[in-house]
This record gives sequence, structure tokens and C-alpha cells, in this order.
Amino acid sequence: MPSLVEKIEIENFTSPGRVYRVDRRKYEAMRDALLAGLPPAAPRLTIVEARQAVTPPAAGSVPQW
Repeated sequence: MPSLVEKIEIENFTSPGRVYRVDRRKYEAMRDALLAGLPPAAPRLTIVEARQAVTPPAAGSVPQW
């Protein structure tokens, strides 16, 4: 039975040439949330600060794929 989830291919900058297939809807939602939380100019955020910007305080969990 074919999957109804649309997948896209992404490449992680830390592993050039390695391609991952991910759920398009989840990827775009996370990308949009992260970009909305980024400051418009330098200095940018650390990984911890980016997670805090994306995770609503009431959720209490780290966003996952």
C-alpha cells in the first residue's frame, strides 16, 4: 500500500551528499517556526536558544520530526 505522506529530500550540511527523505508538511512547519523565531540580523541564536524560540513554553518538550 503506498504511503499518503508526501516526502521531500533534504541534505544535512554536516553530512554533504547524504540525503534524507522527510515528511514535507512537518519539515515546512518546523522550518517556518524556526525562521519566525530567528533574529533578523547577527548575532544569531545558539541551538539551545533556537529550540526555546520554537518550543512554546507550555509544551515543555523539544520539537521532533
